Amino acid sequence: MEKMNALVNFMRYLFKQDIFYQFLKKVGSFSLGSHLPLSGTGAFGAVLLLSFCLSSGLGCQSRIERQIYNLQDKRRFTRVLAAEALGKIDDERTIEPLIAALKDKDPDVVWRAAAALGDKGDNRAIEPLIATLKHKDLAVQHFVAAVLVKIGEPAVEPLITVLKVADADTKWAAAIALGKIGDKRAVKPLVTLLKDKDPDVKKLAAEALVKIGAPAVKPLIARLKDKSDVMRVIVITVLGKIGDNRAVLPLIVAFKDESPSVQKSAADALVKIGARAVKPLVTLLKDKDPEVQKSAVEPLEKIGVPAVKPLIAALKHESEAVRLASATALGRIGDKRAVHSLVEALTDWNIRRSAAMALDSLGWEPVIPSERIHYLYAKGQKNELLNEWELTNKILLNDIRYGTQKSIQNAVYAFIELGGNNIIPELMKILDSNGNVFIAQVYLDSGHQRLMDAAIKWADRHGSHMVPESANDGSGEGRRGDRTSQ
Repeated sequence: MEKMNALVNFMRYLFKQDIFYQFLKKVGSFSLGSHLPLSGTGAFGAVLLLSFCLSSGLGCQSRIERQIYNLQDKRRFTRVLAAEALGKIDDERTIEPLIAALKDKDPDVVWRAAAALGDKGDNRAIEPLIATLKHKDLAVQHFVAAVLVKIGEPAVEPLITVLKVADADTKWAAAIALGKIGDKRAVKPLVTLLKDKDPDVKKLAAEALVKIGAPAVKPLIARLKDKSDVMRVIVITVLGKIGDNRAVLPLIVAFKDESPSVQKSAADALVKIGARAVKPLVTLLKDKDPEVQKSAVEPLEKIGVPAVKPLIAALKHESEAVRLASATALGRIGDKRAVHSLVEALTDWNIRRSAAMALDSLGWEPVIPSERIHYLYAKGQKNELLNEWELTNKILLNDIRYGTQKSIQNAVYAFIELGGNNIIPELMKILDSNGNVFIAQVYLDSGHQRLMDAAIKWADRHGSHMVPESANDGSGEGRRGDRTSQ
């Protein structure tokens, strides 16, 4: 009763100060007290204001208390609005009720409460939010993960703990959050998670490591020695997506892995890294293993324009497989800078057809007679060459007299194919009169007995020691036996 009297006296004070008068005027109720004596009006006004406060929750019941009370309301919409309202009030008394609301049966209430707690950034909410990652509603899981990202660094260690003990659904939600926070403390446990039994967990752990980026590179490189092929493939894929220069050389080493799937993953990863991987890939073209040499060309092709110059240089590589793959790659890349070198490659017997096809892809057409004859032979247009035999004969003889070893080889094999035994005396005459070690070696390797004998006699006369090259391994565009005509 004493409290009520004190409140009534306070209301009278407001009335005397004209505050209550202004309030009644605004709500259109001034006439209610205008017929009463002043003292009675003051008491009546106080009671009226008191009644209004009790009914509306204003003044006598704080806004916080009212919204906390509304969080328990049976009506879903009221609880949603209450959670949202508490989120806008800067008062620590709102934290515990909002944490309790995370257990609400309605997903909308849960994510409104989670959003409010994320805005407040109070560390007391971290553990309850992490527990909410187990919510049955997938959208709530995603949203709570995003809230933890907003809280940031304080949530890292609790999230890492979840990775070690939680079920699959909670693990992947925690992995998403850690990836977006980007704290390097999460790298080691996320790398470990790459071996998780659940494929979705492994995938999301990998994506999280990609988001963290540079801090993850060194620990990932260390895992390239893992015994599991699957693990090495996953690690390589992640390194490729991160695209850090430090990964290039380890990925080059992975080219020599005993597992074909690891080799392919290494190639794909280097393609993702792009131009920065070109130089190390070019060094692979000098590897002793022909398969490694050949495998280096494919990623260079996929890298595209930045790899054009190295691929052009590779057209003169000692490995036939590398030259062949390089010509094919240049045709697919479609850069006009390759035209000149591909035209020269038309006289490389082992890759002539690939060079011609690459030039076709580039829209090239012969300009001078020698280009046309070389192109027709590379395309296998035997009848057209025979129809222009005088010009064909002149150009091929010129190749033998003044060309490189490859162009000499190409011309000799062209003569054997086009002219048969009729041209052999002319070729022997060239060796006797204008011969050199290149011509003699080509004759020795030609597979044609008369030319081989001529080469041996020439070597004896000039004190040269020559041995036939080993048989073609079949990786080129023809076999020596196909050239023999006796």
